[in-house]
Amino acid sequence: MIDPYFTSPKITCRLLVRSLGERSSSSKGDEVQFRFEDESGRSRVAFDPRLEALTTVVDGQGGNGEFYKLQSGEELDLHIPQDWSIVFLLHPWSGIAHLEIQSKSITVNLFSPTYRTRNFMVRDVGDIEPRNLSSGRFIQNPTAVLSPHHPSGRDVIATCCPKWRGVTSSTMQLFGNVFMLPARIDRSPQDLTPHEIQYAAEAIADREPHCVVISGGDEAFAALASAIKLLRPVTKIYLLWHSNFLQLGESYDLRLLASWIHNYRRGFIDGIGVVKSGLDKFLLSIDVPSFFVENVNSSPIIEEISTIRQDPPRSPRARVGIWLSGSSSYRKRPHAMLAAMSLLEKKDVGLFCSGITQEGLDVANALGLEFEFVSTGEINHTRLMTHLSRMSVNLYVTLSECSPMLPLESWSLGVPFILGPSCKLVAEDRYLQEHIVVSDPADPAEIAGKTSFVMENREEVLGRLNLIFAEKLRATRDVLSSLDRLHVP
Repeated sequence: MIDPYFTSPKITCRLLVRSLGERSSSSKGDEVQFRFEDESGRSRVAFDPRLEALTTVVDGQGGNGEFYKLQSGEELDLHIPQDWSIVFLLHPWSGIAHLEIQSKSITVNLFSPTYRTRNFMVRDVGDIEPRNLSSGRFIQNPTAVLSPHHPSGRDVIATCCPKWRGVTSSTMQLFGNVFMLPARIDRSPQDLTPHEIQYAAEAIADREPHCVVISGGDEAFAALASAIKLLRPVTKIYLLWHSNFLQLGESYDLRLLASWIHNYRRGFIDGIGVVKSGLDKFLLSIDVPSFFVENVNSSPIIEEISTIRQDPPRSPRARVGIWLSGSSSYRKRPHAMLAAMSLLEKKDVGLFCSGITQEGLDVANALGLEFEFVSTGEINHTRLMTHLSRMSVNLYVTLSECSPMLPLESWSLGVPFILGPSCKLVAEDRYLQEHIVVSDPADPAEIAGKTSFVMENREEVLGRLNLIFAEKLRATRDVLSSLDRLHVP
């Protein structure tokens, strides 16, 4: 009997559902089961005679009621009200469905280790991008610490947001298999829709990783972690936290870390890794499994800017770079570094800067400084690497840091650096701690003195950096290689 609801005037649209006869590597079958619900959530089943032969009854385990079941290769093409939803049944024997409405189509992986449902509002389906063009994308870095070709590397997938450049640089150096989410650098995680997060979770779970590392930790990634855990409970999921102690005084960071601790207690993640030494001990003290991963740079020459090595490596004139990016402005201010440039004993120095803000530019103008290159905002990564490689020394003197990537990138290009006191990057070496770490980041005279020292003792500084970074690389590789079988207290 035709459902009388359907005979009343409604704005309808064409909908096609097809069973592709395919399944993910985790699934035990290729079943495609679904039903329709009206705007009030009431199930609508017998509104078209063709559906009667497809009806099957599911009893128990979270999928109660009548559903339509398509055999491999079968499809259903009909018109339904646009304010309805199509509800797919997900379970261990589910396959992959093709869903098409108007001129748009998507592919849906229906596998789930437990019985549950997944709803699509019919009027919204046309706005969903196909999975291979959607929010995220996989990237491989063969020179990462955890190489994608290493057995352990194949079993670990990291994910990060490309808009956060320092976190992305860290993630790409550490992990060979990375899922960028969102795919584009101009999008924020807050822009992600629930559909995009679900597709990302399915794309990652389909690869059956032993371990997933959420590198960064925006709120959207918490939803991603829980979705992956539902799809593949055996996968270990760790957050890699890139913030530090001082930033916990910022309400957003404090609330975000508290939410991830709560996610651990709810079973959505298995622990929290940190790049700031000592923060792991705090987490362990509140019974959250934690481990320390030190940022490193795994490639002596960054591949993407290798072409610049064909140019004359450096000008005979000394060059100093000041490079700042992102995060809270109170922690990364250029004023003292700019003032230090006016105190350098060697006056014939070319000055290159980015990320110094308009306020920093005003300070430089007041000091009478001249630039060979200046940008008040950030510059893209490739351009930044090109500039870094051509400096005599790069300055990154900030009030607070976790484990900054810019000094590591500078070193990887054969250029020494000066940094602030909160970063413990060279704490093992007394010589480096004395000569390249500024004890007072607000003291221009100290910054100027250490900048001059490094320019005069360049090879000694680089030689010592090479030794300690080689050891750090080995330690970080040991931690990452055991992630899929990691046991933390």
